Amino acid sequence: MRFAVYTLAALGLAQAASAQGSYVVQPGDTLRTIAQRELGDVRAWRTLCDINSLSDCDRILTGMMLQLPTTPDSAAPEATQTATQPEATPDVDDMVPTGTDETGPDAADTTEPAAETPPEQVTETYALGTGLGLPFDTSRGYELVETDAGVTLSGYVENAGAGGQTGGAFIRVSDAFEEAASGNRIRIEITATGPEDGNIAVAYSTAEVGNSGWQTLPVGPEPTVTSFEYDVRPMVNGNGDFLGIQPDPENTGASITVLSIRLDVLSD
Repeated sequence: MRFAVYTLAALGLAQAASAQGSYVVQPGDTLRTIAQRELGDVRAWRTLCDINSLSDCDRILTGMMLQLPTTPDSAAPEATQTATQPEATPDVDDMVPTGTDETGPDAADTTEPAAETPPEQVTETYALGTGLGLPFDTSRGYELVETDAGVTLSGYVENAGAGGQTGGAFIRVSDAFEEAASGNRIRIEITATGPEDGNIAVAYSTAEVGNSGWQTLPVGPEPTVTSFEYDVRPMVNGNGDFLGIQPDPENTGASITVLSIRLDVLSD
């Protein structure tokens, strides 16, 4: 599975950097997801952009080191940050006397095989908010408004279909992601806010070889990360893949704010 290509070493690097007031960008990250996860406030994405002097707040690269805002809670005494653990004393039974020949026929082969290079993860992300543009199509009767936090969606369409461009407010994914998703399992992850105990309906459509149907996902007043997975059939002609969202599938008059969208190809 390509989704599981992160190593413990990479995770440790990101955690160590975060503890020192900086963060190493991971695949699929956006300033909003970093702000929510590292700072506890999705609205801090603009501060991250400013203090790192980014010319394009919507473009960060994997491996980039971002400085995090310094807060009293994150400050730690220098001695604590640089303290080292005492060197462990090896067990006498495990020590090999100097000059011992371990190259004989009975010697164990301790050569470790070369680590395989993990395949590159195929990810497509959309960071939303004022000045970042509206990726959604607005021709379906939904109201879309850019805010500092993301894009607020409202409206209801009766009997909205999950096929074609979908009957929701939709995004056409890139041709590169459509090709990578063909014949593979994908994961759709949406970060959003909405009413207490609210729901949204989300569908992934290939527009030619099937769709996921509407998937009901929960939202709430606090930023909620919600997701589902779908096995995409192999494309035939490549008519475009679409991600559709119904912000108010039960026609309650509710609205939602989409903070970010992430799509991952999980397997070859």
